[in-house]
Amino acid sequence: MVNDAQKKSIRELIKVLCFTFLGIFMLAGSLLTYAHFASAAPKESRLIANFHAHRRAFEQLRDMMQADREVWSVAERGVEVGNALHIAVPPEGNFPLARYNTYLALLKETGGEMVSRHGDGIGVLMWGAGFGGDTIHLEICWQQTEPPNQIASVDAFHKTDRPGPVFQRIEGNWYLWSDW
Repeated sequence: MVNDAQKKSIRELIKVLCFTFLGIFMLAGSLLTYAHFASAAPKESRLIANFHAHRRAFEQLRDMMQADREVWSVAERGVEVGNALHIAVPPEGNFPLARYNTYLALLKETGGEMVSRHGDGIGVLMWGAGFGGDTIHLEICWQQTEPPNQIASVDAFHKTDRPGPVFQRIEGNWYLWSDW
């Protein structure tokens, strides 16, 4: 017959095993997710070629964001203005519908999902994947000042375990940015 002390030990062992298997499952899921994202991410050569093919549109997005100083981001989901508590899709809010449509047309031309302000830079989100705190991004961005953490290749960087964000110069003040 099993006494109370043995029952308690068995329960504790079952708890430990459950948490161990849960940890292994979560780790395996994270590794598989990372491997999927790494294989699904567009290659730097494709992003840079796209930048050169649509440079005028990227520059126009940069110029518009510089002119619209109150705007933090623009995407199909709407416009985020610095003093607003939410993102509004025009004509809701105070942002002109025609200007919003111009942003969307330029984003479509570049293949970007969103244009946003980051410190002294402006970035066009080209790819993102993940969820919550495990989201990774690739942007083509313009920086007012030369950024730190410059690398020779985003593709090579993605094969390391170094933390981001990092910048790969395309030319001039234009960079490929990753927070992988």
